[in-house]
Amino acid sequence: MVEVFDPRKSGQIWAFDPGAVFSGLAGVFYEPLDTVADLQPAPEQDSYWAQFSDGVELYDHFRGLTRYKNTVVLVEDFSHGGTFTLEAKQTLEIVGFLTRQLVRDDYTVIRRHKDKRLSGQSEAARLMNGTVVELKKDPARKDAFSALAHCITYHREMEKLRV
Repeated sequence: MVEVFDPRKSGQIWAFDPGAVFSGLAGVFYEPLDTVADLQPAPEQDSYWAQFSDGVELYDHFRGLTRYKNTVVLVEDFSHGGTFTLEAKQTLEIVGFLTRQLVRDDYTVIRRHKDKRLSGQSEAARLMNGTVVELKKDPARKDAFSALAHCITYHREMEKLRV
């Protein structure tokens, strides 16, 4: 049985941002009394981010990083508007793989709409030592940036629950 993330305990919040070329992975290490403002960029290790072009390599890398039972995994859900392109198909395949495999491996999985990340972009940029504008354009970091922004917004939601 999969346990639900408990905002009163230490844990990890992970997020995947599947993309057509790269998929981003990010995580924040959650302490119950800390706020998003308390998170520090590397080398303090409060957050982590990476990008991979191969979905299986991405997942295997993620599995090597999780270390708490109190872990939640966010997956940016596929949203489609317009022509169904090869890039859209590849993104959909990554979302399907992640959501099925994560549940199989007993992770708590929450699908998130892409717009849920927007309010977390400035904090994610701070943790990645960049600006929102440059990170959104950088092909080597943009998907990891989006994943980290998802972690930030979920962290804020957990802060509200523990009051």
